[in-house]
Amino acid sequence: MTEQNPEETPKGWDPVVDTYETAFQPFTAQYVDEVLRLADLKPSQEVLDIAAGTGALTLAAAKAGTNVTAIDFSPKMIDRLRVRLAEENLNNASVHVMDGQALGFPGESFDAVFSAFGVFFFPDRHKGFTEMHRVLRRNGCAGVIVWASPFRLTQFLREAMEEAVPEIPPPRPMAGVVELQDADKLLSEMSAAGFRDIDIHTVSRVWTTPSPIWLWEHAPGFTPRIVDVFDHIDAEQKNAVGAAFVRNLTDEFGEGPVHIERQAHIAIGWR
Repeated sequence: MTEQNPEETPKGWDPVVDTYETAFQPFTAQYVDEVLRLADLKPSQEVLDIAAGTGALTLAAAKAGTNVTAIDFSPKMIDRLRVRLAEENLNNASVHVMDGQALGFPGESFDAVFSAFGVFFFPDRHKGFTEMHRVLRRNGCAGVIVWASPFRLTQFLREAMEEAVPEIPPPRPMAGVVELQDADKLLSEMSAAGFRDIDIHTVSRVWTTPSPIWLWEHAPGFTPRIVDVFDHIDAEQKNAVGAAFVRNLTDEFGEGPVHIERQAHIAIGWR
């Protein structure tokens, strides 16, 4: 497997665009609706979506009538988001390839700034948070969504790999994903970047998927780190992992729909 963390590189995210959009974004979009509600956006406000991915927040904010600027360091993510905006006939959003740790905008450019499940991938989270603060207008709102609990799906995948291919290290979550599950840590890092009056709301949502088999068909492409693992095992090993994965999921959920619940922290802060 690669030495550099694939989740910290644009190249790492390019291969997961299709799977992320079709399989995983419907789940993350449930949290996006809540952060936009808590931010109390008004039509015609200027909004920045950092690490926009395939655009769950961008699309929702644009449909609410705000003027959205979306950035992501993955060119293929931005290409997909550009297509989706055109398909929805949303002309009040623009997209740019850009690193969230080095925003190319003047200070105090936006009324609201968001990062949904993005900032914990930054190698320098403090820089990411301070850049969010810098481009936010006075009395503007920042909304950040991070995971608040481990993901049962990746636990199933890890267990399947430990059973079927114990010689191969299973994918582990990034340190930032784990560290920001601590609400106090999230509060501290946003405060250090200059945000005030920060409120953290912990919410649960349920991801419903058709079956254990459907999950296995999509699981190898969910994140760059999982892609990296499966790029380095052969077909026989992958089939063995898949068999264990499906069997274990079926034992818990049956052959029909799989319902996986996960908590997220939604932090709302002000400049």
